[in-house]
Amino acid sequence: MLKIAITPAPRKDLFHISNVMLDFRSLLSRATRPNLAPSNASAICYVQALKLTCLTLGGLGMVGLGGCSVARSGNPTNLPEAVSPQTKGQLEVRANGEDFVRDGFTSKDGWNITFDHLYVGLAEVTALQTDPPFDPDGDTVPQVTAALEQSEAVVVDLVNDASPTTALVATFDKAQSGRYNALGWRVVPAPGGPSAGQSLQLVGQASKDSETLEFSLDWDQSYQYLCGDFIGDQRKGILKQGDRTDLEATFHFDHLFGDGEAPPEDAINQDALGFAPLAALADQGNVTLNRSELQAQLSPEDFTQLETAIAGLAHVGEGHCQQVTAIAPTPEVQP
Repeated sequence: MLKIAITPAPRKDLFHISNVMLDFRSLLSRATRPNLAPSNASAICYVQALKLTCLTLGGLGMVGLGGCSVARSGNPTNLPEAVSPQTKGQLEVRANGEDFVRDGFTSKDGWNITFDHLYVGLAEVTALQTDPPFDPDGDTVPQVTAALEQSEAVVVDLVNDASPTTALVATFDKAQSGRYNALGWRVVPAPGGPSAGQSLQLVGQASKDSETLEFSLDWDQSYQYLCGDFIGDQRKGILKQGDRTDLEATFHFDHLFGDGEAPPEDAINQDALGFAPLAALADQGNVTLNRSELQAQLSPEDFTQLETAIAGLAHVGEGHCQQVTAIAPTPEVQP
């Protein structure tokens, strides 16, 4: 029997992130392997302090109003028989750091920040069709009717890989048509390249008055997210037969540094760390620190604020994400 453990957590900030323990990749894999899926539609949920509608499993997949189909990038022919060639299209998943990353911005404490590079490691990118639509701000388990997954890690530079505003993360060439209204991914340490061993690497300059600092900030913590529908100027994820569409993993870096154009009392500035605590750690005009060094040199309050802000970077446009339990850093990654 497949067991799902869900542990609710109080909402602490504007990101509306709840901690949900859900090994999503394993769940998809088990749900589509006949020898592990239950023979009759059934489910077990372990629920603490909540009453949830449990995920129902049956046949070859997770059942919402119909069976669940799973396809993986790199093997487009590995589709369930129920998905006919006439129902396929192309789905891209792209990452966006917004104008803050590409054009620079002013932090809540008056530092003008520009980025040379902003590397993010992404893996287990999963596009979902859910019915009813998955609500990341609610306390429900997604009822999945179709899923696409790319398990391999990809590193994107949100500054230089943007074309023109987003960086390509995954392409599914033979995706089942329909509305993809949920998106999941992991932020993981890069397996190689300039940011090897780091899930996030921020490189750039910060200036205020007559002072300019070079910074390179490394962060090796991994996270897993499950997000709802994209919210923005245009709808995303609606794939018509023979057509193409995209989904977007959005990273809100103003949640980390704040926004100098917003009032000080605005939530974005109340919850953001700003840049001043990092500037105070400069050594000969440089702020070059990894996560362990940041934890050792920042005050406990500032480091907690930094941790919370980084965990809350993930969005889908302005839509929200649930944060699945964070995973310990990979101890050794060879460049």
